[in-house]
Amino acid sequence: MDNRDSTGAINHAAWREKLASYAEAGDVWISPWDEKLQYEGRIDFGGEAGPVWVYPATYVRMRFKGNRLSVVLTNERAYWDNYLGYLLDGKQYCAKLPESGTACVELAGEEQEGNLHDLLLFKRQDSCHMVQIHGFIGSPDLQLMPCEPLPPRRIEVYGDSVSAGEVSEAVDYCGLPDPDHHGEYSNSYYSYAWLTARRLCSCEIKKQ
Repeated sequence: MDNRDSTGAINHAAWREKLASYAEAGDVWISPWDEKLQYEGRIDFGGEAGPVWVYPATYVRMRFKGNRLSVVLTNERAYWDNYLGYLLDGKQYCAKLPESGTACVELAGEEQEGNLHDLLLFKRQDSCHMVQIHGFIGSPDLQLMPCEPLPPRRIEVYGDSVSAGEVSEAVDYCGLPDPDHHGEYSNSYYSYAWLTARRLCSCEIKKQ
């Protein structure tokens, strides 16, 4: 469903309804279409409740001041356990998602107070699931800051499991059959595709 009305304006009602279930009094609400958010990847922006991610290595970047930040999302599982990855100030984390339904996932807690932070939230796995990003909730002191411009270079990768970084974290099984797993070893950040893009002067990457 298109996220704009007959005048071309974004319909804000749907994403705001999703955030309302989790926000506390005084919290800052961030629209998934905020101009300070920096998206990259093959993304469906047509949903009125927020953009939909299917492809691995899809991401949104933001820079912010504040001491608390969460993302509100809906996960639709096809198989395996599902995770999102994120880098906060250069340190990588992952968050396990519910099999289905809407959830609020904390990305930065109270220990972040008083600093300028850089967040990269990304899709770790392939089409074993898809995620709709409804927006972000921050502490009352949260302020979004502009991101650095995207690099001018582009790279597009066609492939399946290895291109998506499947079992890329199963480092103890190098040269051996893949371990039994439920998706926990898959991480597109360590796929050869995204590694190549980062080393080639920080190219943008899109996956097929």
